[in-house]
Amino acid sequence: MRVYFDPSFLISLYLPEPLSSQARSFVDRLAAPILVNELQEFEFKNSVRQKIVRHEITEPALARCLRVFEDDCVLEKL
Repeated sequence: MRVYFDPSFLISLYLPEPLSSQARSFVDRLAAPILVNELQEFEFKNSVRQKIVRHEITEPALARCLRVFEDDCVLEKL
């Protein structure tokens, strides 16, 4: 079975959010790669970039988040 995560869930894995520890714990128990399709990747990146506009993260934090996201994910073509 393939599991795909909502972008808001993915954000909580890569940036400090109220439910980040629970999200990380859940993913650790899965012991499987995080599969991401093109739409999810697009939504995730746009959502993270919106945090810059809202002054919720810094440019270096954005760059680090996107780099780690790319390293962790397996992009599946739709």
